Amino acid sequence: MRHAVATLIALIVVVTSGAAVAAADPAEVIMEQLDALERRDLRAAYELTSTGFRRGHHPVSLARMVHRKYPEIATSVAALVLDQFQRSDGWYVRLRVTGANGKTVEALYRLVLEEGAWRVDGVETRAAPDLM
Repeated sequence: MRHAVATLIALIVVVTSGAAVAAADPAEVIMEQLDALERRDLRAAYELTSTGFRRGHHPVSLARMVHRKYPEIATSVAALVLDQFQRSDGWYVRLRVTGANGKTVEALYRLVLEEGAWRVDGVETRAAPDLM
């Protein structure tokens, strides 16, 4: 009986630990990726992308694409999470990102859950509305 109770407790710990990983803040993944891009750590930035995204890119092409299409993200000096929400196709995080070029954009990231971890699956940007 003690063995059965110990096994049940261990199972509960494993299951709840997995749930905690899946429930980790998706915005933290984006902040980690922004930090990796700032450090020019292409491998780390790439590892935070989804499997689907990786099929069409490698670390160098990711860096080229981000620098060309999203210069504020590639060289961010500040980022602020505005909101987060879930849709049927993933988790969305909206941020204000200021680049080293002095421009600020609003970025909408889509993340997907893969093997218990959030991964960046895409981003869209637009000029940030002026708050003044």
